[in-house]
Amino acid sequence: MLDHDGRDSAVGKLEAGLAAINRKRASTQVEMTLSDPCFELWLLLHFEFSDRPYTSLRGGRSACQNVIEQLQRHIPEYRKNTTGYLKLVKDRVEKALANAEQLNRLPKETRPRGPPYTNVSRLVARLLELA
Repeated sequence: MLDHDGRDSAVGKLEAGLAAINRKRASTQVEMTLSDPCFELWLLLHFEFSDRPYTSLRGGRSACQNVIEQLQRHIPEYRKNTTGYLKLVKDRVEKALANAEQLNRLPKETRPRGPPYTNVSRLVARLLELA
């Protein structure tokens, strides 16, 4: 799982590397789980749909910090890199899956500075299928 965090070049290289690996594999493909700008977007989608373009602001606040600020309206005690929050959102997974699907139908041409993106929903949907 990877946070994009505005690292267009690094993410592009990783995507190219995975594509090269997948061309050589005859069986299961390797996929990257990516959120742009960060994983907290997936958590936010459990509470609300958001397609606002999260960008870094003057004063040093990152795009991810802007997502976290919005998420803290729903989970005031949320802090990045701490545990225990998944149990707070587990009953809202269906809403998050629907919100992510709606978000990811937006035109890709508007990215990377347009709507945010996450494919964590694909991983979660697959895990639910296997459960």
